[in-house]
Order: sequence, then C-alpha cells, then structure tokens
Amino acid sequence: MMGNSSTVGSAKRAIGHALANFAEFHGRASRAEFLWLFGLYMAVRISLELIDTLIGAGPGWFIVVGECFVFLPVLATAARRLHDSNRSAHWLWLPLAPLLIIVVATLIAIDDDSPPKQLSVLCGLSAIGLTALIFVWLCQRGTYGDNRFGPDPLAEA
Repeated sequence: MMGNSSTVGSAKRAIGHALANFAEFHGRASRAEFLWLFGLYMAVRISLELIDTLIGAGPGWFIVVGECFVFLPVLATAARRLHDSNRSAHWLWLPLAPLLIIVVATLIAIDDDSPPKQLSVLCGLSAIGLTALIFVWLCQRGTYGDNRFGPDPLAEA
C-alpha cells in the first residue's frame, strides 16, 4: 500500500509550506516540513544524477542546474528547523570549519604543494561528523511552545 491520504496531504502541506517560504530564514519549521523537503531534494538529486549518467551531459550539468533551484529552500528550511530547537542558524557554518583548515594549511604549505594527507583525512572526517551532528539536530523534536525564534510550528497546525 502506498500510504493513506492523510500522509499524502501532510507531505503536500509540508513541501508547499517549505517552498512558499523558500527564502525565509526567520521563524521556525516543523520536522515534517524539513524531512519531506529533504526527501524531495534527495529524490530529485538521484534522478538528476541518473539523467546525467545516461545522457553524458558533461560534468553534472543537470545536477548543477537542479542545485540552483533547491539549494536556497533547503538551506532556509534547515535554518528555520534549527530555530525550532532554539539553536542559531549559524550552526550551519560548522561543517565548513575543517575545510577552512585545509585551505589555510595548503596556503602555508605552498612549497610542498599540498597539506599532509593525514590532515586532509582528519578534516574530511571532521566535516562528515559535524554534518551528521547538524542533521541529527535537524531531525530532533523542537522546543515545546514559543522560543526566541517564534511560535511553535506544531501549535499552528
């Protein structure tokens, strides 16, 4: 069975709300809003990767074009989702810190052509771990009631 009509209706409402607020970084977003949008994003991403592979359109041109359309709504919804758990959206920058370390190490080690491989591996693993932490936060239940970022999105439903 594909699912009942309330699940389909919930998905349409959640994705519709996320897309209607595609550039809104203030306020809060429910888990359903984020997870349905993220699921749609992953389905579109996989489809575009398949099209790129089958057509051979160069270095992922369909993915690049697709990312242009979905990056901002996913980022805005993630920011509002962090607000729902009473966290600042600035936490979304955290996974970029290890990558910044690699850039600085590369600039310092200009004579060696690249930073030590161990540093690159450590920074890459750190970025993956920090991304996983942010994703866990995005999937957790938000704070009950109002918080400093606005009213509870579940109370509005």
